[in-house]
Amino acid sequence: MIKYLAVIVKVVLVQFLLWGLVCCQSIDSTSLKPDIPVYQDYYVVYNKTQNITEVKATFRESGVTGVRITLFGDSRVRFNGEAEKEYSILSHYFYSWKTNGFKDVDVVYTKNAGTHFDHTFLVQLAPMVNFANGFSSLYLDGENVFTWQGGAIDTGESIWLTIRQNEKMTLYSVSTRGAVSLKIAKLKEDGLVKGPAKVELLRKHRFNSLKMNDGGVGGQVTYGTVIEKDIIIQ
Repeated sequence: MIKYLAVIVKVVLVQFLLWGLVCCQSIDSTSLKPDIPVYQDYYVVYNKTQNITEVKATFRESGVTGVRITLFGDSRVRFNGEAEKEYSILSHYFYSWKTNGFKDVDVVYTKNAGTHFDHTFLVQLAPMVNFANGFSSLYLDGENVFTWQGGAIDTGESIWLTIRQNEKMTLYSVSTRGAVSLKIAKLKEDGLVKGPAKVELLRKHRFNSLKMNDGGVGGQVTYGTVIEKDIIIQ
């Protein structure tokens, strides 16, 4: 049994190390040849509860599955004229920026001294979503059917519901076109208990094109609207 457990531990460690290598792999923009196109990926989030706008960006060599690029030298990204607030190779998006209020954001990606791409992301394109009137609780046992305000899911859209309680967190999502509700399994099986909890409702809409792309490799922008609420699990 001990040898068996040791083998399992080794396999898990190897998988974790491989994931880390893939997750964190990146190349320096100064080593990128000018004729190599760059795929641009942006995420624009409007948080209704916190009243903030957040924009994230990551850049990939050659296409959507390419290695992510760390910007150095003449290469940079600016959000309404400002540099990123945070940079991390441990997240999907290397670069992030936020500001108070709901605002249109002009993002300029400079590939090199002679090439840049300018995008304006508009508040009006953010998907509409809110909690259904009267929503204040979920049942610990039995199935919950969660509905939202904002209409049925359209092509390219998805709904994400995160439930947090103390150190526990569970996530549910639906992306089926035409869906108007989300089924939630027994919360008890996810380790939750009766009492206060916080839920986060997120609606995303992804557009698989950008007005300005590099070398025809395309790009994408995902708009998200998020709202939070305190509830009771009963």
